[in-house]
Amino acid sequence: MSRGRNDWPGVVLVHTEKQPHVREASPVTEQPIWAGIANDLREKIDGGEYAAGDTLPSEDDLAAIYGVSRNTIRTALEKLTQQGLLDRGQGRRGRQVRKHKPILFHGMLSESPERLEQRRAAGMDAWRADVADQGHDGRASITVAIEEAAPEIARRLKLEAREAVVVRRRIRTVDGELHNSADTYYPHWLAGGTAIEHPADIRQGTIALLCELGYPQLRFRDELTTRMPVPGEDAKLAIPPGVPVLVQYRTGYSNNDLPIKVAVTIWPGDRAGLVYEDKP
Repeated sequence: MSRGRNDWPGVVLVHTEKQPHVREASPVTEQPIWAGIANDLREKIDGGEYAAGDTLPSEDDLAAIYGVSRNTIRTALEKLTQQGLLDRGQGRRGRQVRKHKPILFHGMLSESPERLEQRRAAGMDAWRADVADQGHDGRASITVAIEEAAPEIARRLKLEAREAVVVRRRIRTVDGELHNSADTYYPHWLAGGTAIEHPADIRQGTIALLCELGYPQLRFRDELTTRMPVPGEDAKLAIPPGVPVLVQYRTGYSNNDLPIKVAVTIWPGDRAGLVYEDKP
């Protein structure tokens, strides 16, 4: 019996006179057989052999290529799917390499005072303007509710416990595909009786509207955290397995450092990036 390694890492082949087979790797000195296959496929994806949108060979074909069982191949593919590299396949059909084309959003520029007149003239809010600047079509479905402020919202808006807020919830799409969610909370004393209470797009954007109401947004504070999607969030935003989200809390302040809104945006990590630039 002879023993040797083939040309892909992490797998040891044992050759007998009857037929070659794959020996399960030692948990102490060598990685499991499926891990070596997953690493090899990952290198092929990273190297461009399998590009975004390409379909990998079927499970049966991969089993033949690597000389292992379908179960071993399925384990390797599932690991790559959990890591966000592959879309889930159907049955024995090959899985596709996930497309990853994030749109960049300028954290400072998007809500800056200098862009206020541009957004008002274009009839777009800050987010749609950012998307349009990059050649895409941004849309949003909007629902509105009056609620008691949750503790993390009341704290940021400096409200009393259980004080009322108006919340505008938006599910946003880019070129017709789900992209992110954004829930913006306004003190009811400020937003009540205004267009903010209506579940329709505000043509000039709420920042311009607040300015017209006498509460210009003079500065904002961002708090960013990352986590895995909570139950239901993955389905609502079509987030694949293994993809984390960036949670952005943006609190806007007006005259005398008065907080006038808190926007909570969920950015799936495979489709968005934030850029912060300090310009002189």
